[in-house]
Amino acid sequence: MQITVTAGSPDDTELAVVCAVLSAATTVAPPAAPPRRSAWSDPAARLGVTHGWRSSALPGRAGSAVIL
Repeated sequence: MQITVTAGSPDDTELAVVCAVLSAATTVAPPAAPPRRSAWSDPAARLGVTHGWRSSALPGRAGSAVIL
């Protein structure tokens, strides 16, 4: 970075402040984390629940009712 003084005669402290402000303004911020997907908009929710009440009466399924 090259700084040229076109008017006035700043002292070393004033030039140091200008350099610090300019270098702080040109720093790159880290990239933001991608937003988390809400459970309401999750595409997997449209597939349906495989362990619902309908499967509870089917034989051979986990948690199925035993009818005698």
